[in-house]
Amino acid sequence: MLRKTAAAGILCSALLLTACGTAEQDVMQLGIPAVITEKDTENQTIQVQDTEGQSLFGESRKIDCAGVPIVYCDNRTGQVQGLEFVDLQVGDELLLGIYQPHLAELSDEACSVQVEQIQLVTQRVE
Repeated sequence: MLRKTAAAGILCSALLLTACGTAEQDVMQLGIPAVITEKDTENQTIQVQDTEGQSLFGESRKIDCAGVPIVYCDNRTGQVQGLEFVDLQVGDELLLGIYQPHLAELSDEACSVQVEQIQLVTQRVE
């Protein structure tokens, strides 16, 4: 009985330490604003720039949208729906989800941006 209790205690301790070990690099920053300046439908990439008052992306930064979830929230109804790459347009405002380590890579101006989520902010009239 003592061995079972000790084994269970060790297992619980190991799980607890694993759960508490979330590194800062795993933190996703949501709501980073950007504006689409170019769209390459063939390669499913967009070029974005900073919105007014921001200095993260500079004049233009490439984002590969292949496999990235794109969502839209209608402010009138509150409904969220999934979008496709073809739904994005030049001039659209976006909110991006980017993991912390990828934000650090933005200091290299030649580097493209790896995003985990794109939210279309521009409201579409239906």
